[in-house]
Amino acid sequence: MSKSFAVVRFRDASRVRLGESAELLIRRLRQDGLTRRETLEVVLYGGGARAVLGEEASRQTLKVEADGVETGGQSRHYWVQKTPQRVLVANYQGALEISAGGGSVTLHA
Repeated sequence: MSKSFAVVRFRDASRVRLGESAELLIRRLRQDGLTRRETLEVVLYGGGARAVLGEEASRQTLKVEADGVETGGQSRHYWVQKTPQRVLVANYQGALEISAGGGSVTLHA
């Protein structure tokens, strides 16, 4: 079981890959009919999640929140790990904005 994982795929081929023991809640999944822009917000309660945006990512926002830490920006591929002690974030492509405690920082890949 330690090598198990799950993949949640969305309409535009974006996906969230969950590691073993990951707990995730899809908070918001909305499409604006006028602009065809999609908004996706998920909350990570524990474990690791890798977010990879699909080819239509210019129309989509994918945000992962974990214990008061929120992600945003133009990253197409990033990873978030939530443990009881901390939240770890790695950015692999684009610019990822990370907000926590009233401040924010941008990670460039």
